Amino acid sequence: MQTAYDFWFEVLGLAKYLKRNDLYFAKTIQLRYVNHLVLRTIVWHT
Repeated sequence: MQTAYDFWFEVLGLAKYLKRNDLYFAKTIQLRYVNHLVLRTIVWHT
């Protein structure tokens, strides 16, 4: 369950940076955290 909370926390941070048009930090969050959490969730369901 912690992974789901971490995912939503990072996605909300990502949305905040996108709203501010700060694409560097948005892409950094997406590459470092969101992709890893999505991959972990996919592995759970296989």
